[in-house]
Amino acid sequence: MCLPLLQKREDNQLESFLFEAPRFNGNYYIWEVKMRTFLQSKGIKIWKSVIDDSRKDRESKQYNAKAAKIILDGLPDSVKKNLGKYSLTKDIWDELHDLHAKGALTMTIS
Repeated sequence: MCLPLLQKREDNQLESFLFEAPRFNGNYYIWEVKMRTFLQSKGIKIWKSVIDDSRKDRESKQYNAKAAKIILDGLPDSVKKNLGKYSLTKDIWDELHDLHAKGALTMTIS
C-alpha cells in the first residue's frame, strides 16, 4: 500500500527536476541557449512574450509574468538586483544580453 505513494513522490521529484529553470552558472551563452529552449518548451506564447513586448492584453501580461519568473528563477541574486526596474520580460532578456556584452554578467558570478 505504501508503494504507490512512494512511486508518486519519485515521479514528482523527477518532474520537478525536468521542469526546473536552467540555473546561470557563469557561462552566459550556455545559459541563454538552455533558457531559450526551456521557455519554448513551456509554450510558444511564453517565448513570444520574451521576444515581442507589443501585445498588452491580459493574456499576454500573464505569459509575460510567467516568462519573467522562469528567467529570474534561473539567476543568482547578484544578477537579479540589476533587473528589478524592468517589468517586461523582453527588457529583462535584453538587459541580460547587454550585461553579458559588457562583461558585467560574468563578473558577478565569479
